[in-house]
Amino acid sequence: MAPMRVVLTVLGLAALVVGCADGSSGGTGSPAAGPTGSGTPASGTPVGSLDPAVDALVQPVISDAAARLGVEPSAVALISIEAVTWNDGSLGCPKPGEMYTQALVDGHRIVVGAGGTTLDYRVTGPGAFRVCETAATEP
Repeated sequence: MAPMRVVLTVLGLAALVVGCADGSSGGTGSPAAGPTGSGTPASGTPVGSLDPAVDALVQPVISDAAARLGVEPSAVALISIEAVTWNDGSLGCPKPGEMYTQALVDGHRIVVGAGGTTLDYRVTGPGAFRVCETAATEP
């Protein structure tokens, strides 16, 4: 299990490095690194050509984002993906009044966007995700 975690971490970091190397200024979600509208990450790598393990995490997020935003999945761009270990079951996005498990939770933060809106997903496995509503933005 640990080797897969290392591979996913390296792939996530590589995606971030490639995305930052495109000469854009600003961080995740900045206009220069924003959605391309073509269903591809800012780095130009088609979503379907990602490592199969990463693609299994990204595809359900793309489908959900398309439904939420009322666009075709091909219009949703992968902005960033990073491996994260959250301190508790809130996945770094607690809701007031709710209780969460007090244990470390491994997963990924996947940011996608379309039509000027970005969505911040917290993913713990293929098809297991939640949208961090407080992090959704409209530039």
